[in-house]
Amino acid sequence: MVYWLFFLTKLVMISALTGAMKRVAIIGAGISGCSAANVLCALGGGGVQVEMFDQGRKEGGRCNTRKHKHHGIEHIFDHGTQYISPKNSEFVSVIKDWEKVGIVKKWDSFRLANIACANGKSKIELAMSAQQNERFVGYPGMSAICEHLIDSELISTKFGKAVEAIRSSDGGWNIYSKDSGALIAENFDYVICSERKLCMNFMAQQSEQSTDGSPDGTSPKSSPCIVAMVCLDEDMSDMMKNMQFTAAMVDGNEKLSWISVDSSKPGRVDDGKSRLVLQSTPEFAKNIIEEVNLEFTGASVKEIRNAVVKASEAQLYNTLLDIIEDATECERGELDAKKPLFIKGHRWGAAFPALGTSLEQEGRCLVDEENGWVSIGDYFEYPGKVEGGYLSGKAGAKAVLHLLDRQAK
Repeated sequence: MVYWLFFLTKLVMISALTGAMKRVAIIGAGISGCSAANVLCALGGGGVQVEMFDQGRKEGGRCNTRKHKHHGIEHIFDHGTQYISPKNSEFVSVIKDWEKVGIVKKWDSFRLANIACANGKSKIELAMSAQQNERFVGYPGMSAICEHLIDSELISTKFGKAVEAIRSSDGGWNIYSKDSGALIAENFDYVICSERKLCMNFMAQQSEQSTDGSPDGTSPKSSPCIVAMVCLDEDMSDMMKNMQFTAAMVDGNEKLSWISVDSSKPGRVDDGKSRLVLQSTPEFAKNIIEEVNLEFTGASVKEIRNAVVKASEAQLYNTLLDIIEDATECERGELDAKKPLFIKGHRWGAAFPALGTSLEQEGRCLVDEENGWVSIGDYFEYPGKVEGGYLSGKAGAKAVLHLLDRQAK
């Protein structure tokens, strides 16, 4: 604490003397990028200006909430991260702070089931309550977490564009549109990147110039996932409640891997209708993406993406009906007649960390001091978890602040 107070004082003095704030570009506005931005502003003493870039419509990445209005009714879904179950003591303290300011709450109604599928049948087994650790969710949605983290006048954001960073001749970093090549922003002192492909490309380029740090076959990779967001009518909602779970891991099914009763979370719409999040298996997502790409040769990226989610929605929903049929006495014809009030698909291109491809790194990030580049992401520790992304972003921000401190000496 004494060190950081001393550093902040020195950084503010340097900014005042030079008349220039240090500028940091953050590529990727998911949990790790937002964590980095938050720490830079909190510990930067007002001497660091942050600009964030993300190809999505807003901050959050997988830690996000989708809102849809259908026939005058608002449907809200956590279509990415389902909950947070902190394990690291440092992150447990963060969760407690978030709980105090009201951006997370315990998912008190969480009741986990394991659904085993074999030979065309499914069997539901409720997990013992003693095995269920505390689960937290963003309040009133998962997106509240990242919104809170970047709520600062020192942070500006640019969304809706895929970008790349290129080193300028004077040693600074410029940000360009990946699609058009147009210059978007320039003269950054440092880049903190949470976009996995950009990080791997940068590491590969640097490894061509040196013999250490070369990425190999164990470089982090991700698998896709198709999500169906579903709203059931009152009768179907009652059937879901009678199955007594609010979340379920599905094992042995080639299409469906996870079911969440999203409406059971605190702060969600409570109108008697169950809102579910159905997540596919990585294999199902890969197969259907390949099938659609072959069928729609020459189509635009948007057309292919829409075709993928449309082709997946019905299959994931029908798989849910299979499970309900096995768990209840309801005839399949009766279930088929009960159409969902609302269904919407979403494709995550990088949803799950591929097994065995995490990038374990002391310090939770990779720092290229010479080039002013820091790679962050949930693939360094606790792969695929909010915890891993947050801690990596925090570590990346502190690494930049340490480099600024060394420059100031």
